[in-house]
Amino acid sequence: HESLVRSPMCLAARLRPAGKAVSAAPSAAPSAAAAPSAAAPPPRRHSLERAFGVLLSVNFLVFWAVPIFGMGQAYHLGLKHVLRPLYDRLHRSA
Repeated sequence: HESLVRSPMCLAARLRPAGKAVSAAPSAAPSAAAAPSAAAPPPRRHSLERAFGVLLSVNFLVFWAVPIFGMGQAYHLGLKHVLRPLYDRLHRSA
């Protein structure tokens, strides 16, 4: 019903309200030059969203995934032989 507050981010806001009849199918197929439907974002917006997603993925890989992987490998390949005895000594003293 119309009294419900709909978020502009909600995809359901673009759906027809329940109970209204759907009109009959058009007699002719729409032409290829027809305007895009309201549900499809403009091509420029789509490319901006895609570029932003790629940027966030690269950020995750460069600043999170690779450094965490590198620190884990550094620990397992050598630092544990130095750090583990120090940790054990501190742990026993508590």
